[in-house]
Order: sequence, then structure tokens, then C-alpha cells
Amino acid sequence: MRILEPLFLACVLNFLVICSAFVFTGTGGPELARFWVKGFSELHGFAMQMVMMLLLGHVLAVSRGFQKPLTLLLRYLQKMREPAMGLVAVSALLSWLHWGLGLVAGGLLAARLSQYKANARLRYAAAAYAGFIVWHGGWSGSAPLVIATQGHPWEAVMGVVPIQATLLSGLNLSLLLGVVLVAMITVRFLPDPLAEQGDTEPFEHSDPMETITMGRDYTFLLGLILTGLSVCVLGLGWQSLNLNTLILLLFGLSLTLHGHQTSFQNAVVSGLKGTAGIIIQFPLYGAIMAVMRDSGLAVLLAQQLLAWTPPLLFLNGVFWAAGFLNLVVPSGGGQWAVQAPVIIPVAQELGVSLSQTVIAFSWGDAWTNLIQPFWALPLLAMTGVKASRLLPYTAVLCLTTGAVASAIFLLFSLR
Repeated sequence: MRILEPLFLACVLNFLVICSAFVFTGTGGPELARFWVKGFSELHGFAMQMVMMLLLGHVLAVSRGFQKPLTLLLRYLQKMREPAMGLVAVSALLSWLHWGLGLVAGGLLAARLSQYKANARLRYAAAAYAGFIVWHGGWSGSAPLVIATQGHPWEAVMGVVPIQATLLSGLNLSLLLGVVLVAMITVRFLPDPLAEQGDTEPFEHSDPMETITMGRDYTFLLGLILTGLSVCVLGLGWQSLNLNTLILLLFGLSLTLHGHQTSFQNAVVSGLKGTAGIIIQFPLYGAIMAVMRDSGLAVLLAQQLLAWTPPLLFLNGVFWAAGFLNLVVPSGGGQWAVQAPVIIPVAQELGVSLSQTVIAFSWGDAWTNLIQPFWALPLLAMTGVKASRLLPYTAVLCLTTGAVASAIFLLFSLR
């Protein structure tokens, strides 16, 4: 089962991509080595943004100001006959608002629920991760936000596509409803296996309530200043809502809600464990992305997959191709940069709606995260579940949600 461990999988994928690029594109070894070295550092800045997003999401979620709503939500889930089904819905809602919030809060809720029913830890972890599938069809979706921005790289070809045509379209809303419902039903029937040795890692959850008795110091004032500054930046139109402005806002809110430097720093230390996988693995995936892009392997794969897809199944083909490439390029923005030059001209040639094409790509990119453990790293750290135990569960969810998404794309293609 070592192949299912995230770091080992990243190493295997690097080897397979390099070999494939050498065989199918004719790129020489020295050139591939140059691409790999170049790509190794390409995602350093993005990796830091992801680390800050996850870390601040954890810090915010364990703050004393967040404990009351989190506790109320936890009690509501506990009263449900099937808490795992409710956890899918909650995780999906939070991921729809922002992917980082869904990952962190969903993981925290799964960890808390498993404290009351230890043998259901795997199912709760799978439920929390299942909700993450909606992220690229939500308000933090990379591709829909990029093409809605003036001056985006493909504006000359497709123009500016407003979010009303993508995120608020009938296709996207149907996918949100259908996929979440199927995920909830699937989780309902996942078994709760008897705990076996090695199923999980030791799980220690620091109680954020311990810091409630602390008073406030300069941290509270600094948090208010940063929060106010981020609101002014957005309100006055100096910058739009993006990763950097969101990180500033989360930083300010985290400082404000903790209110004391000891509480804040303890939360940072406890949250750092969940970011370790991103720090180590992002360079490896950046190298994969560069090799696939610069050698032409990504374009070749997308062209071959789409060439075998009849026009009626074009949206399905985009969905499946994005899902496949997501296994080796688990970055929505990076993958869109690779695939857009291929799928946009084909969609125009076939007369397929460009907005629907973007939605098909977005959901394909998010879909196979269920069998790609990279983005599950924070959840694995919070719940103590091993990737090799989680992925067989989420693979079932991948099959059922993929089937219903494919059916929805086919129905809209027939219209």
C-alpha cells in the first residue's frame, strides 16, 4: 500500500512522467532534466500561499472566537442519525465558499466526531474530503475566476466570461446539487471497519478552550488593524479578492479572535504539522508540471483523449481529461494553463459553449482529488488517518460522483 502514501506517489509520478515524455515526445534526457530543475522551484511562491492558507485556516478554526459556532455545528451533527452525511454537506458548503476553509473546518469536524465514535474515523475523514470535490465549481474556483478577469491570457480568443455564465449557470448548479447528494448517499453506506493495528496514527488534538482564560494583549489591536486594512483594500477597489488579500484578511481575523500572542503562537505550532506535506511535495509536483508542459506531453495527452471523444461527449471528454491530468498536476490554476490552449480551440470548432467547457474542466480537475491524496494532507494530519486507509474509501466516492457528473454533462449536451 506504499504507492498510496503521498510522498511515495509523488516520486512514482515523477518517474512515470519523465519516462512518458522521453518515449512519446522525443525530448532528450538533458532537456527533460532542465525542465525538471526549472519546474522544481516554479511553485515555491504558490506553495507559501497554500501553506499560509491552510495554517491560518487552522489557526482561525481553533481560535476562541470560532469555538462557539464550531461547537454548535458539532452538536448538530452529533444529533443527526447519520453524522457523516451531514458532514459531507457542511464540508461541501464551506468548500464552495472557499476551498481552504472547507479542508480545514471539515477536517476539524471529522476529528471531533471521531472522538465520540473512534471506529467511524475513516468514514468521517472520507465524508469531510468528499465535500472538497465542489471547490472548483465554487467562489474560489481558479478557471472561472481567471476567465472572468479583464486581461486574462485567453481574452483575445474567448473574451471575458462572467461568473453568471459559469459559477451561476444551470450546469454548475445541477452539478453542485447532484454530486453532493450522491456523495452523501455513498457515505451513508460506507462501512465502519473494526479498528486494526496501523489503521491510524496517534491523534492528539489540543483543546483550544484552554486559552479562553487568557486576556488580550497587543495581538488583538494588531489583528484589528490588519482586518481593517484588508477590508479597506477590498472595499476601495485597490485589489480584488484573491489569495493574497484573503491571506491578509485571515491573518487579521486570526490575531483578533485569539487576542493573545501565546494563544496565537500555540495555534500556529499545532497547525504546522498539517502543512508539512505541501512544503515537501509542492516542488515535486512543480517539476512534474514543468516537464509535462515544456515537453508537450500534457498537450499530447489532452489531444489524444479529446480526439477519441465524439462531439456529443465533448463535455464528458473535457471532464475525463481534466480528471486524468489532475492526478499528475494537482493544481487547478496550473492545470488550466496547460489545458486551456487545447480545449478552447476544439470547443470553438465544435460549437460547444465555452462557459460549459470551462465548467467541465473545473469539475474534472476537482473530481479526481478523491484519489489523489495531495490535498488530503491537512485532513490526514488532523484526523490521524493514513492515506493508504482513506483512499479505498474515497475511491468509491470517486466512482459514484464521477458517474453522476458524467450523466449531467451528457444531459446538458443533449439539450
